[in-house]
Amino acid sequence: MSTDEQREIGDKIFFSKCSEELKKWWTEHRFLKFFPTMDRLSTDSLGAGFKDAQWALMLFAVDPAYHRKGVAKALMKVIEEKAKAGGTSIVVETTTELDLLIYKRLGFDVKGETTIVSPVGQSPVWQLMKTPKV
Repeated sequence: MSTDEQREIGDKIFFSKCSEELKKWWTEHRFLKFFPTMDRLSTDSLGAGFKDAQWALMLFAVDPAYHRKGVAKALMKVIEEKAKAGGTSIVVETTTELDLLIYKRLGFDVKGETTIVSPVGQSPVWQLMKTPKV
């Protein structure tokens, strides 16, 4: 549920934060390792194809200058209204314990967990879901 333009913006933000080594790994291994691992996580935790029909947040962030001011909650409220109107859930993945805590406070439930291995080390990935109340 996103446009090519939104994905391109997300990719630019992602790559601007990556080391050259990680950019190379991503370019060479995303289709061989990353995407298959994430697909297994989704299938195992949500069921085959379930995530594709939901609001899947690929990148959800708030500028640090606006942290703890209710911005994430306000943005999430808009997404929840759209998901509710469409009869869908919201799915998100995160790699940090802080984000995990924030998503739980926003009403998300952990549905699954895996580990991604890259040149910068191992990273846990949690998949969470929230179904807005009708």
